[in-house]
Amino acid sequence: MPTEFHLRARAVILSGMFVLLVRQVGRDYTYLPGGHVSLGEPLQGSLERELREELGVEAHAGRYLGAVEAGWQTGRVRHHEINHVFEATVRGLTPDRPPPSMEAHLEFLWAAVADLDRYNVLPAPIRDLLRRRAQGDISTWWVGV
Repeated sequence: MPTEFHLRARAVILSGMFVLLVRQVGRDYTYLPGGHVSLGEPLQGSLERELREELGVEAHAGRYLGAVEAGWQTGRVRHHEINHVFEATVRGLTPDRPPPSMEAHLEFLWAAVADLDRYNVLPAPIRDLLRRRAQGDISTWWVGV
């Protein structure tokens, strides 16, 4: 069975007890903003580029929070990803309204950290890690498949 590997950089953008999430239009799950890292591209630079492309904003990728591995299957293809997660700051984003998307297939939303299960945040271990981070836990993450 063929396998696809995905190296991703993801952002935790917190405002109080709310976190910014992204969803592909028509899907029943959400995930942290960010995306694929291009070959030879630094993780933080990749994250800042992805946020510029998706949200049209200048972001600063800050403290490294950790990594989360995930695996799934679509049809006859196995997928394996490693998500490197950073705190990120973006001026002007607040939970009172979702930011506009620069990509028609994506929509952004603010979710209360206490409600992450309701938003089906993937990979699932991110939910607990976000709750711990919002409560002040600054330990480095590592969750494997």
